[in-house]
Amino acid sequence: MKRVIFSFIFIISLTIMLTGCGSSNKTNKVSSSISGVASLGLISGGTVTVYPLNGDGTTGDKLVTATTASDGTYKADIGSYRGNVLVEVTGGTYTDEATGQTVSNTETLRAALAEVTGSVSVAVTPMTEIAVLNAGTLTKDNIDKANSLVSTMIGVDIIKTMPADTSKASSSATVDETTYGLMLATISQMVKDGKATDVSGAINNIKQDLSDNKLDTTGGDLSSSLTNFLNNEKNKTGVDNMNLTKLDDSLQHIKENPITPVTDIPNLNKAKALVSDLRNTALAIYNYQGGASVGIVETPFKNLSEELQNKINPELADAVDRIGWVINSSFFVSPGDANIPFTSGSDTLTISISADRKSGNFEMKNGAGDIIGTGTITLNNADIITSGTLNATMTTKSGKDLVINLDYSGTFSNNIFTSVTFKGSITAPDFSFDFSQAGRELSATFTKNPNNPEFSGGILVDPFPTHIFFSGKVVTSTAQMEGKLDITSVWSSKHYPQWGDNTPGCKGAFVFKKGTFDGSFQELKNGSPTGVKFSGTITGKADNAEIFNNCIDESSTNVSKYSASFDGKIEAPSSPTIKTFLKLTHSEFQKDTMDVSYTKTNADGTVVFLSGSGTYDEGKDLSTWSLKNQDGMNVSITEDGTKSGDKQLSGTISTSGNTTMANLYTINNNPEVKYIDNTLDSIF
Repeated sequence: MKRVIFSFIFIISLTIMLTGCGSSNKTNKVSSSISGVASLGLISGGTVTVYPLNGDGTTGDKLVTATTASDGTYKADIGSYRGNVLVEVTGGTYTDEATGQTVSNTETLRAALAEVTGSVSVAVTPMTEIAVLNAGTLTKDNIDKANSLVSTMIGVDIIKTMPADTSKASSSATVDETTYGLMLATISQMVKDGKATDVSGAINNIKQDLSDNKLDTTGGDLSSSLTNFLNNEKNKTGVDNMNLTKLDDSLQHIKENPITPVTDIPNLNKAKALVSDLRNTALAIYNYQGGASVGIVETPFKNLSEELQNKINPELADAVDRIGWVINSSFFVSPGDANIPFTSGSDTLTISISADRKSGNFEMKNGAGDIIGTGTITLNNADIITSGTLNATMTTKSGKDLVINLDYSGTFSNNIFTSVTFKGSITAPDFSFDFSQAGRELSATFTKNPNNPEFSGGILVDPFPTHIFFSGKVVTSTAQMEGKLDITSVWSSKHYPQWGDNTPGCKGAFVFKKGTFDGSFQELKNGSPTGVKFSGTITGKADNAEIFNNCIDESSTNVSKYSASFDGKIEAPSSPTIKTFLKLTHSEFQKDTMDVSYTKTNADGTVVFLSGSGTYDEGKDLSTWSLKNQDGMNVSITEDGTKSGDKQLSGTISTSGNTTMANLYTINNNPEVKYIDNTLDSIF
């Protein structure tokens, strides 16, 4: 019995580990929102107005207004609107970065973004205003080209990157955020240096100069003012003329060399959409409620795994062992006997059996004399017992009462059960195993354990379950599971003993052959489902369990061949249902192959998927992946553990015709994407 429950817990834990291996889903809530930073310096108390843009580039009636906070941040909910938008900021005050003076904002700053859906980030700055002016008519293509041009000019995505406050030291600001902040400070410095009458003048000068995709007129002024700001005492970024950023390189380059605009904007946008979807997918799973809340992988799977391992397993271990002790011991009590004692370690079991040997009661005490179990038992036959009941209360290790109500039936031969089926329930204050309803059961078939064929005197043969089947419901404090579990074990002569046999030597053991779980998990809080649900089929197989030599190291001639897969779906509130398939196969020495795919339908009816395969070579510490999405975009990823630091990760995102749209690499061990328009994006 103990092995039956332990095997059940083991497979649930395997299930949990497998479900944590990487599926993805993009949160696509019904309500959309735009948030970001408005900065000249950071604008406090500015009015943010969001307008829809029609297909011909004209502006529609305003969608919403908002106000910037003291740090320049804003958030505007735009309801169910999907499409191109214009974000406009007016009024408020800001601290001029070159002079340190508080200034009333008299500028109108705008930012345009195409195809807004869901929650997006939009910075509103002089750079985005230059892009709006450059775009002219605000159609989708013009918006994309202008944003790409200005982003390439300074080497930073002017829409998605939020500029740092250059007047304050910050250890958390990224390179791109600092670069963006320095560019805005450079414009303020231009005005201070007398190279522009005001911010509007600087914006218009740069816009006019960019008409030939070069800064051959204003580039020198910008470089000079950047140098002046880096030497300015108001500069708190830590960047100076001794460690110039990529901004100086960009400005120096485009004084003489024109920016090469990206001509393949559609495929570039597809590459950016792929990364955005992958990132949002991961956030939807790890962080499905938004903010800093725990996500789907964390609950129910991680919490349930910890609960099974640290709470439920210890609670059940001794109690389930005692169930088997009671049933087996009752076989050897003669009719009419009373208070027959049995001992196991320091514990004592006394059983009283009726004269017809069909019913009895028992009591267990520990070495201190405390009662740790009481109950009743019925037996269907005085000679060959094939069915009966057990109703008991066992005290768990933590002092809680474990209530057991079981009907059992089976076949009994040569002092062992060859098969047994249980119906009933095992419950405690914080968990329950229910297999009492029609069609539900816990059953097993047994064989002799060659390592331990009998206890003292040949009285009791030690059986081992070769097949276990569970159908029912398990409820814990964090999750509810319901479904069917099927486990098969086989004997391996080349394996260290298991199940508490500490005898030295490679004597052999029963080992896992195949397990399948078909059912669902639901997250619970305060006893009620939250809407987070995992359902599907998990299968694990050990293909050569009988012959793999576990007593020596794995090698090219001694390979453990196994596979595990999950095929199912994940559901969460306000998120599309994601269908996913994951498979891991180990059939070669030190090499694993992985297959993965996910598919989901967004709120607007579009179908998004990503699928592919990868390998991990343990000997070379090398991982490679090849993936493809619904737009025909290809992702190639290599992670080389033999290389140091940021050189470990490399890869590309390319079109179906193998034209590269982006390169993958790491900065400070964070995975990053650099697109062909020189904009950067983080993968996670």
